[in-house]
Amino acid sequence: MKTRYLYRNKHGVYCLRFELQSKPKNTYRQLLISLRTKEPRIALQHYSTVMPEIYRVLCNYSDSLRLNVSEAPNVFEVKRTIRELVARIVETEKDSSVSNLMSQVRYRKLDNYLDATFESLDLTESQLMALKRKLSISESRERALVTSLTSQSTTASPASIESHPIGELVDDYFNFKRKSWGTRTATQALSNLIRFAEIINFECPSAQIDGKLIQHYVNVMTKLPKNAGKRRKEVTTTDAELVAKWWLDLSVSHTETVLGAGGLEKHFSDIRMFIKWLHERHYVSLDFSKHLELAKPKGAKFVEKRAMYDTAHISKIFSSYIYGDTLRNREAPKSYHFWAPLIALHTGMRISEIACLEVQDIFYEDGILVFSVNDEWKSDELKKSQFSKSKKTAYFGESDRSFRFYPIAFSSSFSSLPVLP
Repeated sequence: MKTRYLYRNKHGVYCLRFELQSKPKNTYRQLLISLRTKEPRIALQHYSTVMPEIYRVLCNYSDSLRLNVSEAPNVFEVKRTIRELVARIVETEKDSSVSNLMSQVRYRKLDNYLDATFESLDLTESQLMALKRKLSISESRERALVTSLTSQSTTASPASIESHPIGELVDDYFNFKRKSWGTRTATQALSNLIRFAEIINFECPSAQIDGKLIQHYVNVMTKLPKNAGKRRKEVTTTDAELVAKWWLDLSVSHTETVLGAGGLEKHFSDIRMFIKWLHERHYVSLDFSKHLELAKPKGAKFVEKRAMYDTAHISKIFSSYIYGDTLRNREAPKSYHFWAPLIALHTGMRISEIACLEVQDIFYEDGILVFSVNDEWKSDELKKSQFSKSKKTAYFGESDRSFRFYPIAFSSSFSSLPVLP
């Protein structure tokens, strides 16, 4: 019997999976209905019993969608109907292993909900503090404006707004932020900031930055070719107006592939933070960072997320020639080709964490052999190199030195594995 709609999730529970077309005909929605069993025999029995009725419901839904029936059911009604059909069958025979699994999932969801609640409370408190700061700034601006009006001042803007060349402010911002950045992040951010300053004219006073100037930067960036950074090295002039004109001409004259949404977002994310920094220090009158958000395409099709590796995939990986007794011709595997998948399989570490492991990071902790994932090089040669060992996540609430320990559960099987040169 064909089991087109039968699916086994990462917990080993069998489900029914359907992909239905929504009423906007260019969108799709995926439905997952649990059969509440891990046994293949029970899953096939439920599948064969309930699928005729479900198939009738799916056919009625597709026909009403094709004929544009005004009172046609929506996706949520179809899901509720299918769930009721499955419940009649599943409730008669329950699998105790799935019940235990579902209780663990519920507890985990509760923990996640509590964590999210505390995070939202922290966020609310930070928003209140930000509103208080904005209120105090508004009051100071109002007092400065009243003072300037009563004294018949000729200034057109409040005295709290300071104006400096944008190129000078880029240097100040970079020196302020580079302490919290890694080497690679700092290099990329500096390149994006310099391009922003050159496009809008790096001698432009910060007080003149407005929505129109930010939109000019966006228009130029969306039309630039991918290799614009390499072409910039050919320009030798230091005149701000000529450099800005060169960027504008390049965006209009070239016929090559432009930057994609991902590349633009990398540029815009750095510039958004820079503009917020300018606004917080009263170098610009308003926060124009919202002008740098990319519009999402309407009616994007449903994209199914990639599933985790199953037993067949893992077996295929670890039955390859690297883990065999003989090597293929013209193949020259390295030691990390052999060990990295094994470490990832048994610990779940990120590939960057595995790549940064040193011999000194493997030791005994309370009699258990563990990996230490930290941000400090032990080798003198690596300490002097340009490579960073900084971690993506701060563990145990520590920001400067973070540690996470993984028991090496597969150490007992190391002796039976072949060692590559």
